[in-house]
Amino acid sequence: MSGEAVRFEGTGSLLVVVHGWAMAPEAFGAWRERLTARYRVAWVTLPGHGQRPDTSWTPESAADEVVAALPAPAVWLGWSLGAQIALAAAQRHPAAVRGLLPVAATPSFVTRSDWPCAVRAPVLRRMRRRLAEAPAAVAEAFAREVAEGPAPAAGGGVHALDDGLRWLGERDWRPVLQTIDVPARWVIGSADPLVPAAASRAAAEAMPGGACLELAGAGHMPFIHHPAIVEDALAELFAEDS
Repeated sequence: MSGEAVRFEGTGSLLVVVHGWAMAPEAFGAWRERLTARYRVAWVTLPGHGQRPDTSWTPESAADEVVAALPAPAVWLGWSLGAQIALAAAQRHPAAVRGLLPVAATPSFVTRSDWPCAVRAPVLRRMRRRLAEAPAAVAEAFAREVAEGPAPAAGGGVHALDDGLRWLGERDWRPVLQTIDVPARWVIGSADPLVPAAASRAAAEAMPGGACLELAGAGHMPFIHHPAIVEDALAELFAEDS
């Protein structure tokens, strides 16, 4: 895809799709064609990913950039780190968000005193140190870890990638969840190597319109082997807001 922040494809109801860390819209593979056959999809490329310049960013700045490009309110699908951008949009621009579909996502990626269902913070700190030394190797290793089939192309600018890891470590979106009053479906695989299903279940329970869909045996890319199920969850969100 080009170096644009947002690229539109397809026709129909508006759907925003935000990729995960070290990825780009191409990581969704053949599922891209399925989505663009049903929706007008706004494919988001985060700063420093794909062909975009390696600039610093925050979930809030990324959300603001996407909202400014949208012609109408949309359902937002955020995969992994991309869910932080979707949550930021719902918090800052509620009129722009019809519904949320966080996929393989958690409100807090690292453990906290009252949040055990996450990655330990030292693990993420070590990853940031390795990123500074060998960014390509770290991104490629991550892609192999989360792949459900051939590993997707991974990479990005070191500053933008480090920002992404920083936000995964620092941000705790749990206090925000109860303030977001839109339909939400948290989709999680029971075999996700990064995000425990309990985290997505707890996030869904905290939201007024939240529900969790757990896919048995699925990993960090549940849309690869269960595209129809994830699409059904999307259709429910559009129907609830119609």
